[in-house]
Amino acid sequence: AQAIFNAWQLPGLRALPASSYLAMGNRRQRLAGRAICSLVAAGSLFYTSSVLAFADSLLDEVKKVAKPWQQPHQLRLSGSKVAVDAVSQGPEQWQIAVQEAGAGLGRPSAFATRALNSKIAYGLDFDSAKSRYHPMGRGPVKRVAFSAAGEQDSEGLDWTLQLQGDHGRHLSVTGDADSVVYDAAYGLELPVADGLTALYAVDVKRRSDAESLLPNWARQGAGLRYASKVGDLKLSMHQPSAASASNGLEYEAILRSTLRGVGEKGSRVFSQDPHLQIRAAQEGGEPASIAARIIAPSHKGTTFGLSMGATDSEPTVQGMAMWNGKREVAKGIEVAAETQLVADKNQVNVAPVGLGAVADLASLMPGEFADGSKVVVKGRYKIGGAGPHLAATAELNSKHPSNLKATAFGVLGERGKKSAGLRFSANTPAGLDAHYEIVHDDADGLTQAGEVKLPSVRIGEDATTRSTARFYQGKEHGGKPRLQLGLQYEGAVGVKGHKMVVGGQSASYDSGRRLLDEMGRPWHSPQLTKARATAAIVRKRIESEFGEGQHWLRK
Repeated sequence: AQAIFNAWQLPGLRALPASSYLAMGNRRQRLAGRAICSLVAAGSLFYTSSVLAFADSLLDEVKKVAKPWQQPHQLRLSGSKVAVDAVSQGPEQWQIAVQEAGAGLGRPSAFATRALNSKIAYGLDFDSAKSRYHPMGRGPVKRVAFSAAGEQDSEGLDWTLQLQGDHGRHLSVTGDADSVVYDAAYGLELPVADGLTALYAVDVKRRSDAESLLPNWARQGAGLRYASKVGDLKLSMHQPSAASASNGLEYEAILRSTLRGVGEKGSRVFSQDPHLQIRAAQEGGEPASIAARIIAPSHKGTTFGLSMGATDSEPTVQGMAMWNGKREVAKGIEVAAETQLVADKNQVNVAPVGLGAVADLASLMPGEFADGSKVVVKGRYKIGGAGPHLAATAELNSKHPSNLKATAFGVLGERGKKSAGLRFSANTPAGLDAHYEIVHDDADGLTQAGEVKLPSVRIGEDATTRSTARFYQGKEHGGKPRLQLGLQYEGAVGVKGHKMVVGGQSASYDSGRRLLDEMGRPWHSPQLTKARATAAIVRKRIESEFGEGQHWLRK
């Protein structure tokens, strides 16, 4: 209508009679009315859609609250000897573990668990090093560890048994649905004379390609160890590994000594007695070699070193100088620098240069900051490298208020990768606790988490409860914020004359449906993860050329 009206006003157009003007005005009114009606209809449709979407979202949130079994829960029932831990969020995410009572991780336990989109798994985990019970008593076996993990409707069971003793003695057995493999080592020390000890070690393994239960890999060695005032001498000889090109015995001889009195006589140069090491060896199919190295610590953070040797009659000489110095340039401010230079007949190599500074805020501003408050800046640059590596951290313990702590860090990598973070924690004498953390890096983007715990409220004589609120945001949740509102509780009950402690936490509202751990990441059973990882590590070691007995013999 506006375009027609503008065209009617253009010069050069033929004038119309008055009746035509009235008819055109009525037409413009009708067109304007239709446009207004269309806008009202479109606005009503959009508003109705928004209201319906909001109503659906609100209904979903109400449904979450109305189904408490789908909210995250943690429960612990602990006695003097046994504790029961349970964690759950709906029927597809849960774990029940019966474990030895006490503090710390890794306590012996039996568990059943289920992760999201997975079958029910079960297992055992026992380590005498983390238990008050020892099946072997005070015998030669110093550590017993056993773990097993299986899955519903599966015949496979990953299990591992480990026995460890002195002198490199050990037995490791692991099995799954396909095979059982093991390795064993036996080490022996036998005193021969004053300061002289004979050593022997043998390793055997049954690998997955064995045709019977007997071992299909073996390696043994022997040695001597002599301790005197001059130094410690150790000689070992052992069979070559299957991967070695050597056909005969391999050997290694090491003499370690401290040149006593040299530091005192040369005190103007040396800060302590120099250390000497001489090593002769032939192993791994390589030619025989001999090398001598002396390390001489000097004053003001300087250390000098010289090594000489020969491999297959080819002599080598190498010198080393290292400086690692610190100096307090002012009260509460210390600077440091370090570098290392290594030279031989062909080239001179300079290690990355490191610089650093530390500011003790408790010394600089004692009225504001408590002990432990400091700012640390470190940098490292490799000559010819892409760029420096810089890192800075700050730890702040406030005196006013005394219950506020903050930590910040920032890192700039050599290739330009950046990361930074900030952490706050505070509490009040009344019992209010608050924590907040935000981290950003180039790989994971923005991650933040916060928690607020209100003061505890006593219920009866032996029970307390407190409200909690948690907030998470990160790539684990698709970048969307995750909010949890709930309660923490703890109390004591008597069962047939025994005192039991009941504690845990439950969320009355959770905006997500994936069970989280204490760090806000997707939850996975730690016992199940440990059992499967232990089996994989032991199997990989058995398939390798590494032997515990030979390792003990040579160390």
